Amino acid sequence: LIKDIRLNQKIPIVYENQHIDTKYKIASACSNHTLLLLESGAVLSLGFNENGELGRKKAEKDAEDDPIIDPSYFRGQDERIEPVKLVCAGWKHCAAITVSGCLYTWGHGAYGRLGQGHCRNEPNPKQVKEVAGEKSETPHFKDVGCGESHTVALDEDGIIWACGSGHYGKLGL
Repeated sequence: LIKDIRLNQKIPIVYENQHIDTKYKIASACSNHTLLLLESGAVLSLGFNENGELGRKKAEKDAEDDPIIDPSYFRGQDERIEPVKLVCAGWKHCAAITVSGCLYTWGHGAYGRLGQGHCRNEPNPKQVKEVAGEKSETPHFKDVGCGESHTVALDEDGIIWACGSGHYGKLGL
């Protein structure tokens, strides 16, 4: 995939994937994995897959299979497959937002950082469908950030939603 592969690359090199004929829109990297969002709305994941942070079914920790995350995981409110508009790689987990504002998380679930109501790992993208508070329906999200052990998302109404570890006050509680 990368010309002249080295363990430690001291200057930037071009990432090339001959199976993809579209441009990249967003790149996000953290710890041992990378997410790349294509203009088409497809998501590529690269790197170490210890806790499911690549969002792909392959069981091996170093996933060298097709780097595209199955688009069928990203379904809108009407259950139709839709493109992703934003990705974020966290320490051992990831998040994505679709064009309709649905938030998806996957990877290491400790501390509840995935916002799924539990602390289990999720090997594939799963929509965040429940939120605490007075909202009766899941908000439409427009931005997301993934930290080491928490996730923070911004909805279209300007409200911040946070989940995961609250150590050091990072959830704003």
